[in-house]
Amino acid sequence: MSDRPNVARIVHLQGGLRAIDVGSEQVSVQVHSKKRFHHFPTPDYPNLYTSLKKLGFEVIGVEFISGPHCVAPDWCFSPPEGGFKLMEASRAWREMRHLGYKKQRLDIVDVSRKCTALLELLGIRLLQLSNAYNGAYLAQAENGPLLEDHLFDNTYVPYIEAAIHAFLTDATNLRDFLFEFVWTYVLQEGKNKDVFKKIQDHPKRLNHPVAVEIAEEGEHGWLKRLTDLRNDVVHVAPIGAHHTFPSCHTRCLTLPDGNKVLHLSYGLVDRTSIQLRATGNVAPDNEELMKEELAAYMAQVNESEDALEYAWRTLGKLISLCEAARVGLVTVSCR
Repeated sequence: MSDRPNVARIVHLQGGLRAIDVGSEQVSVQVHSKKRFHHFPTPDYPNLYTSLKKLGFEVIGVEFISGPHCVAPDWCFSPPEGGFKLMEASRAWREMRHLGYKKQRLDIVDVSRKCTALLELLGIRLLQLSNAYNGAYLAQAENGPLLEDHLFDNTYVPYIEAAIHAFLTDATNLRDFLFEFVWTYVLQEGKNKDVFKKIQDHPKRLNHPVAVEIAEEGEHGWLKRLTDLRNDVVHVAPIGAHHTFPSCHTRCLTLPDGNKVLHLSYGLVDRTSIQLRATGNVAPDNEELMKEELAAYMAQVNESEDALEYAWRTLGKLISLCEAARVGLVTVSCR
């Protein structure tokens, strides 16, 4: 323990949970210092994230605490595969920007700056969403012990919804940037808008892995899912305007030692579930129909994808796509 950096860490986990490592003998898993659920012996400094994953936790990112509390969070996003790939990707695009300056390619300078800004903005969106989950969980836990499969709403829920809305909007901005970047700099076509279909039909597409991924995933994969969610949430039924029943849901994680930890889930809505969540016109005295609607709603909730987990996984994929686009530019430039 004597060789560890003099830095405390707040590790953001799924569902608003936190793992607190202050260099003491134990790491605690909690929502707040007064709401602790689990603890385990503090591992060697670099092994903390692996230890948490072995217990079944998902590491969303880490806040490093080394200075006064008034400073901005020293936040690092961590994708599902681990590491701090967003920080590494931002550094690589900054190096691309410096190369653009050296070669007097101001267009490369501009796109590199834009990609770096969008990546770092999305990292902050994950921090905001994770903090909103934590606030909603803590506010509800103050009212008494939570039960598994418990539905609730409180004053923090609009902050969860605002963070989801912001993430989807900014993620599609990065998606659009990458489509145009690949069209212009990897496939070496002129600048253009709405180029997704053009990439799909381009004869040189198969020569570039990043163009292949955009064409395939944009048609029926994770990029299509991102597009559909943005359209449904932003255009079809704005989040917060379609709720009949409470939107937050407690789920249970069973640890290897049998200990159970509850975490918060906010199920993403899409075009198929919006109508179910918006049908709150049943008279309160119609108990049987209300029970039927609640049962249907709970089935949808249990099958839904958690918003924080979705954003976490999607940002990881966007980072990888950014790296593939940057490598594609370097490959073309070296030919």
